[in-house]
Amino acid sequence: MSEATSTEPFRSEQHWVSPFNFEPTLVASYAFPEPLRIYDSTLRKILLTPGISPPIDDLLTIADALDAVGVAAMALNIHWWGDPNPNKREFELCKALLEADFGFDISVYAQAAGPDPANVITPQEAIDQVTELGVRTLEVPFQARLDPAGLETYMAELRQTVSYAQSVGLEVVCGFGDVARSPFEPVVALANEAIGLGCTRINLMDSYSSLSVDGMKLFCREFRRRLDTPVDVTMHVHNDFGQASALAITAATAGVHPDVSVNGLSYRSGLASLQEVAVALELLYGVDTGIRLEGLQGVADLVSRCTGLPPNPLRPLTGEHQFLRDDPEAMLDYLRDGEAAFPVSSSCISPSVIGGQMSIVWGDRHATSTIRAKLSQLGIAFSDEDVANIYNAIEREVDARSEFPRWVTEVEVEQICRTLTAHQET
Repeated sequence: MSEATSTEPFRSEQHWVSPFNFEPTLVASYAFPEPLRIYDSTLRKILLTPGISPPIDDLLTIADALDAVGVAAMALNIHWWGDPNPNKREFELCKALLEADFGFDISVYAQAAGPDPANVITPQEAIDQVTELGVRTLEVPFQARLDPAGLETYMAELRQTVSYAQSVGLEVVCGFGDVARSPFEPVVALANEAIGLGCTRINLMDSYSSLSVDGMKLFCREFRRRLDTPVDVTMHVHNDFGQASALAITAATAGVHPDVSVNGLSYRSGLASLQEVAVALELLYGVDTGIRLEGLQGVADLVSRCTGLPPNPLRPLTGEHQFLRDDPEAMLDYLRDGEAAFPVSSSCISPSVIGGQMSIVWGDRHATSTIRAKLSQLGIAFSDEDVANIYNAIEREVDARSEFPRWVTEVEVEQICRTLTAHQET
């Protein structure tokens, strides 16, 4: 590998990652879609996450924020679940989003438009119901694991459904659920049939997280290689093994567009995270995602507020602890150089990348050096006795806090410093 310079893609004024990520042989092995497109499932996944049910107005506020950060494509669901009429909340959300006319494209996964023995209406009736909303792109699902013996039946159902959808003016996407555990040949055959009928995208769903990272790359490469005509392919993957974002990124390296949600929201353990996938693709791979990264912290916080789902403080990138420091070395860097300084202690990206902010707290491992640095920053003259008194006061405050978080904030420390010094700020 040649010696890198600061003008190369692994380093900027806001990030500094390993140059090995951009080694030419490695880069040549990738087949990213051009242009790569992020498909967002945040809103449909909010409605499928147990225990949360924001009003439609809040969901529209989230949609507006997603539009503002550059989301170009959104996927919605409408389920019937064996009833003659669709789920009311999903139907209302779809109607509201289409009427609002946001800048992103909307595709609607219509569960009853695909083969399902639980359906009490025909695919044509389901299509009529969603068409009334103004839907322009319909996803026809094949949910169950495909039985090779039923391939001709599936083909006939696909032809009939796609033909009818096209006759009422819809663009059609074909979706395959549990795709990685289905027999591969029928999936490929159906996909090629769908493309031949005019379907413009194939949506692959490994909703049960059955693929490993290496398996994902192999599956996506082989699937795309077997298509008679190249079309856009998307991958939807959950987080049961804690690998959803890595799997979505891996799919992208093999030419498949990732499907994500803010904060990884979904049922069970969640979906691939918009923040993780977009930032990793941009900074670790140098791929333009179209996402305005600096807006991601705001969107993540908004989704947490609107859903009432407590944010995980350890969530990558936008969790509270990502840019929170309590070790004296990092605190001293912050107090000396300021929160906007880069490189950031213990991180390879600046919080400004995602619109975040560095913060420090005093916990069990605070030191007199950080107290001196804080007093100097405040412009307060001090003695060794002042430092000792402040140290003891902070220690008492931390010890008095028996539940998380056992720390004293910077604002609280500043108040202690001013209270325990009789000196004037210079």
